[in-house]
Amino acid sequence: MTHSKLFTRLCVALLLSSTLFALAGCNQQEDAKDEPEDTTSQTEAKEQEVSTQEETQEPAGPTAEEILEGKEGPLTEEEYVTVLQQYYDELMTASSEASHLLDQAMMAAQEEEKTAAQINKLELAKGAMENLRPMYTKFIGLEAPEVYLEAQALIEQGAQANDSVMRIYVEMMEAVKDEETGVAEALVLQRELEDYTEDSQNFSKGLHMVLGESVGVSDQTKSELSE
Repeated sequence: MTHSKLFTRLCVALLLSSTLFALAGCNQQEDAKDEPEDTTSQTEAKEQEVSTQEETQEPAGPTAEEILEGKEGPLTEEEYVTVLQQYYDELMTASSEASHLLDQAMMAAQEEEKTAAQINKLELAKGAMENLRPMYTKFIGLEAPEVYLEAQALIEQGAQANDSVMRIYVEMMEAVKDEETGVAEALVLQRELEDYTEDSQNFSKGLHMVLGESVGVSDQTKSELSE
């Protein structure tokens, strides 16, 4: 099997395993399912939405960094929600870009011959995933108010798992470049992802407990939280 075919096969495996990426237990509320996406219309609508928001945006409140700077003791409920929301929004923006770059890398991998463009797209996706790691770890160590202690514990557990998931993705993308050992190494790493599936889902579960429906979770999780 040629390197190009191995590269394609492994990239497909990466794409399939990106259901775990999802982005790693951190989903926005899902839209209607089973309907074809009109990416052009979505892009235009998003640009219009951003333009409208910029025109009507009210003066922003304190940033998460301003809230946390010099803070001693637990955050208030309002402070905690504000920090989580800002961290979550930043993560989702970066996750969307990482997912887009991953898709581009997968498409490039369909080419018959190994090219510099293939490797470049893979490197861009790898860098984007590497950049997600500190965005997850920012959630660790927040001093939540008593009412959100359970949620924070889930968020921290999920954030640690997702940091590991991103590390594995980066290692898989690096491994695929080796013509001799890349596939074997990447398949081992892919199996390692399974160790973090349950814990990574706790990330969105904990966030949902605080931020509500803006954080997508499964129907089963919703049922568990409502009990």
